[in-house]
Amino acid sequence: MADGDLEELTRQLRVALARIQRLSDDHWHALDPTCGAMDADAWMGPAGRRFGSSVRSDRVELRGQLSQAVRNAQAKLAAVPKIS
Repeated sequence: MADGDLEELTRQLRVALARIQRLSDDHWHALDPTCGAMDADAWMGPAGRRFGSSVRSDRVELRGQLSQAVRNAQAKLAAVPKIS
């Protein structure tokens, strides 16, 4: 691969990583208001407890997926051969 191609690939990967990180930051707390409402007993009883448990589990899953997306993008960028 020519140096110009590597430079362009590196630039594109940096742009993608920045966008992924921004999206992760923007959505990291997306389920916090719902979890907070459930912690404040917004919905009580067995169904409320099930929903609260489910939404907290979803928040863990969302954060895990966002973290993984950032790590994957970082790994792709790190794997690009360095230009000498």
